[in-house]
Amino acid sequence: MRVSVNWLMENATFNDQFNKSLEEMWEMKFQELSDAFIESVSSIGVQAAIVYIPSTETVYNGHHRILAAWLLNQEFIEYVDSFVDCPEEYMVKEGLPESRKERMYE
Repeated sequence: MRVSVNWLMENATFNDQFNKSLEEMWEMKFQELSDAFIESVSSIGVQAAIVYIPSTETVYNGHHRILAAWLLNQEFIEYVDSFVDCPEEYMVKEGLPESRKERMYE
C-alpha cells in the first residue's frame, strides 16, 4: 500500500514527537540522517515500508525514510499497517545504509 509523502508530512501523527513540536522532531530527525542514507534513497528509493496505521493516521516506524523521501521530492511511500514485519531488519539484511549516523539505542 502507498501513501502520499506530502500528506504524511502535513497531516499524520508521529509517535516519535513526544513533548516536542513537530518542527523540533523533524529537526532532530534531520540531524540523524546520514549522507549514505540520503544518497541511497536518492539512487534506489525507499526500500523498506514504513509502519503507518491509516485509521489513526499515525506513523510508528519510518520517520527518517519519510523525511528523506520528502527532501528528495518523492511523491509516495510504501507502508504496512502491522508491526509483524520489521523494516530495519530488511534494510540491514540487504546491506542498505541505516538512517542514523550512530546507533543510539544499542
